[in-house]
Amino acid sequence: MIGAIETATLAFLENAAPGPTALASRDAQSRTLLIATPDAFSGTIAFRATFGQTVIEFPRPAASPQTAADLTVSKLLSFEQFDRNWDGNDAAKPDPQSIQAARFFIRSLSPGSKIPEPTLHANGNVLLFVNEGDRYAEIEFVDGNRIEFYARQGDHQWSDEVSFDGGSLPAGLPEIGFSI
Repeated sequence: MIGAIETATLAFLENAAPGPTALASRDAQSRTLLIATPDAFSGTIAFRATFGQTVIEFPRPAASPQTAADLTVSKLLSFEQFDRNWDGNDAAKPDPQSIQAARFFIRSLSPGSKIPEPTLHANGNVLLFVNEGDRYAEIEFVDGNRIEFYARQGDHQWSDEVSFDGGSLPAGLPEIGFSI
């Protein structure tokens, strides 16, 4: 037998639930349509949205262009996050002085210079390298401002250990495409 409380609860729930006529009589939700404008990749408007009859234009966000040097420096900065054994073969933790020296080298290069790719040696030193057909260069930042490098172009080869202070490049590196 249903008690008075259960009857009252049942009556409340039946009255609270919307019936099919209540849902059918509501206005439809307005739809949003995002459209990439023809000038989305060259102009100032990136997207145009319509909300019923209302049109809103979203301006293209201001983005600072990143150069190849910026991307290389950001990769170098990410090396600072690595711990010992970053390669799974007991590699040393990346050396902060080597990372700093490699960043200084990249920032010393002229805008038209070849920008090398960064990687890490298992000893924790940063290596910058270029490997393009008959051109190859590998620069290791061993401590402070000292670099060891090997470069070759065709039949010509260069290697040395020098101090780099940002003033000039050792012989061989300009032939690969580096310039200060």
